[in-house]
Amino acid sequence: MTECPVTLTPKAIEKLKQFLNESPESKYVTIGVKGGACAGLKYDMDLVKEKKNWHNEFEIEGLKILIDVVSSNYLVGATIDWKETLTSSGFKFTNPNASSLCGCGQSFSANDKNP
Repeated sequence: MTECPVTLTPKAIEKLKQFLNESPESKYVTIGVKGGACAGLKYDMDLVKEKKNWHNEFEIEGLKILIDVVSSNYLVGATIDWKETLTSSGFKFTNPNASSLCGCGQSFSANDKNP
């Protein structure tokens, strides 16, 4: 295993562990990016049962994280935090590879990072 391209804050780790405990059939957290959002790319996270052959596996404080190779290029150096306010809650990505963000902060554009 190489070093994970993302950093998770203690709050994010705690929340992901909580979600995994609430979903006993899931074993992994997937983190990635997908195309098609208003700014071009959007962050994607999910709980899954099994690792696919295109995933790289990382472990952070007991969490098993899966990230595909292409997403890794866009996520190197990113930090994921859990934020809660009176009106919303969710994971917040701080990504040095994002050249611009959409108004809602859920999607971004980046310099071309294709391998």
